[in-house]
Amino acid sequence: MVVLLNSFPDINMIRQLKNNAARGENEWRNVVLNFSCGQASRLDLESPYSLFLNRTGHSHCKVNRDHYRVETDTYLFSQPGDLYGLTIDNLHKTEICNIHICKRFFEGVAHSLTHTHAAQLDAPDDMATNARFVTQLYRKDEALNAILDRLIAPGTYKEGLFEPVLMQLVEHLLLQNEDVRKSISKLPFVKAAVRSDIYRRLALAKDIIHSGYTGPLDLDSICRETGMSKFHFLRLFKVQYRLTPHQYLTEVRMQKGLQMLEHSGESISAIAAHLGYEYPNSFIKAFRKTYDISPLQYRKSEISNFG
Repeated sequence: MVVLLNSFPDINMIRQLKNNAARGENEWRNVVLNFSCGQASRLDLESPYSLFLNRTGHSHCKVNRDHYRVETDTYLFSQPGDLYGLTIDNLHKTEICNIHICKRFFEGVAHSLTHTHAAQLDAPDDMATNARFVTQLYRKDEALNAILDRLIAPGTYKEGLFEPVLMQLVEHLLLQNEDVRKSISKLPFVKAAVRSDIYRRLALAKDIIHSGYTGPLDLDSICRETGMSKFHFLRLFKVQYRLTPHQYLTEVRMQKGLQMLEHSGESISAIAAHLGYEYPNSFIKAFRKTYDISPLQYRKSEISNFG
């Protein structure tokens, strides 16, 4: 069963559902929140399997002790055992699309994908999954966006298609998690626990850069946040992501610059300042080096193509 909400549910209702689930009287339903708001706050709630996404604007999320800025090209994933918080405080409204998936549904899909048909017949209620996700900002891709579009389409609910589409979403998340696990296995450490810990630290560093692209790169602060020495951080970041932290910052800025050139009417100088460049020429030089075209020429070409 699914509940589609166009506002945040009452906090007392959430607590009652949690208490009922803890007593085995009921379980979290699958819930989709899709609406626009300028200000909202939810702090330290126990998580089911949850996705925090924005179709416009941005939000600030906290999972356990770590803080994340979620924009339109990323999403954050939390899971049972996590405490999450969400804050929206924007001049322009953010359209959120948060999805909360009940534990039995999520793990049932995971079980069906990872067990043989015979095993499911032998133990149909054994739906535990070992698919523990790394908490980090994940990048949206075309496949995920297509699933989200179907998930919130009015016809999906009217025609009873929600659960099949939600199953596609869970499968997509599990495949993405498998890619992360493969990436962890490539780190140059013998012990799996060490690889997982280093990956978590590097992912946190990457998310700090992604969330703080509007300001200068502060390596000392990142190393303090991740608990790594500067030498090991720089070496392992390059090993894992094939980019230096500064190159990754530039990549994020260029991607954001493209979006602003396409969808905002702000001047090149204003875009440069938003992206953290002290001088517009620094942005123009970096953009031309990346795309072999100036920001102004790119904007004109987009307008021409649209026309």
